[in-house]
Amino acid sequence: MPKQFGIATLALLLIYASGPVAGQAQSNLRRADHVVIDRFIVKQQSEDTGFEDEGNERTMMIGDLNHDGLSDAVVLYMLEGQNGTNNYVQHLAVFVRRRGVLVPLTDAVVGGKYYRTAELKGIKNKQILFETLDYADNDARCCPSIKGKTAYVLKGAQLKEQRSKSK
Repeated sequence: MPKQFGIATLALLLIYASGPVAGQAQSNLRRADHVVIDRFIVKQQSEDTGFEDEGNERTMMIGDLNHDGLSDAVVLYMLEGQNGTNNYVQHLAVFVRRRGVLVPLTDAVVGGKYYRTAELKGIKNKQILFETLDYADNDARCCPSIKGKTAYVLKGAQLKEQRSKSK
């Protein structure tokens, strides 16, 4: 009996979580955005000869990056295992809205093994903000320790880093 109660409760929670019919247009839009992002990352995996591990979460933020008044998206994701190695690379991908649909615009490597770790913190004043950890001379390769900040801005269809000095 408890198992059936659990399944029924789960079914009701799923129905409740799906929200009212009026919110489905927004849900469809979000699903469409995720499809575009997923396709882009699958293509990058092939080109980078790496893979996106299911345990690594993507970080996605929304904001106007190209001064057109529409919400664009940035996605920080990690590809690892390039050519069978234990390497990993953090990528930042920028997607802009054209006719209501997200389209990939550009991407850049923002972190990785033996480079630095990058944590996407937000979008403010058309800048994509990160907190970083860089390697000190004595740091183990697992553990960068020098705190820093950086920002990326769109210049045309390119990402340009505007690095802050570490304290």
